[in-house]
Amino acid sequence: MSAFQTTIIAILVLLVGGVFLAGCHRSPFRESRWRDLPAETRAEKITARISHHLDLDDAQKQQVKTLALELIEEGEALRTANADLHSVVAAEMRKAEPDPARIESLIKQKLAGLETLSGTVSEKLVAFHAILTAEQRRKLADEILLALKAGCGYGVQQ
Repeated sequence: MSAFQTTIIAILVLLVGGVFLAGCHRSPFRESRWRDLPAETRAEKITARISHHLDLDDAQKQQVKTLALELIEEGEALRTANADLHSVVAAEMRKAEPDPARIESLIKQKLAGLETLSGTVSEKLVAFHAILTAEQRRKLADEILLALKAGCGYGVQQ
């Protein structure tokens, strides 16, 4: 194998590693505590945070909690379906020469699951929008812009 081929493989390995680790910038300890909570508790926390920012009434809180719980369950199903994905990628990285076709197949598998989840998120976002009053929608839009301006991809920090 020439030096050029070795360099190309090294670059590809780094790119693939970056794709799989792109979402791992948060503390693993913080993330594990969140995931250890029951789905119902997570939905309640999400609802409380949204309610804090948008002043939801009781009926809206219940509807938001239902939407949040449905999204959490969909995400858990995707996580379960892809449970072995990281170990398979790690096994490829341990090989002297990883199989590019296998790595591409794994990436496509991950993207297919995310494509399904994105459809669900879109539906829930439209349903969430329908729950809100005009004033709450304005507040939500302002919060989204503030979060983006602050460089926060996970919502407005309290």
